[in-house]
Amino acid sequence: MQDVADIVHIAGVLVRVAPGDCEVSDRLAQQAGVQTHIDDAATGQLVVTIDAPTLEAVRAVHEAIARVPGVVSAHLVCHVADAAAAGPGRTGGAS
Repeated sequence: MQDVADIVHIAGVLVRVAPGDCEVSDRLAQQAGVQTHIDDAATGQLVVTIDAPTLEAVRAVHEAIARVPGVVSAHLVCHVADAAAAGPGRTGGAS
């Protein structure tokens, strides 16, 4: 049986931002475990990932993203619980 501490949760989120708000990526970068991969100012959409040790932590960060000033919506697109991503020496969550 897989030890729960050996699993990392990774979620992909599509974030829509208010028109003209160019600082949302910077605000999201302040969230632990959040990384922006695509920032399309023309469409007001960001693609971010959440890296967290538990599903509950993913939910908490997802809800926090939705409350960031300038965020219009944050839709969870995918979620993976991955034992391989935890790897040796990794404790889960962002470093």
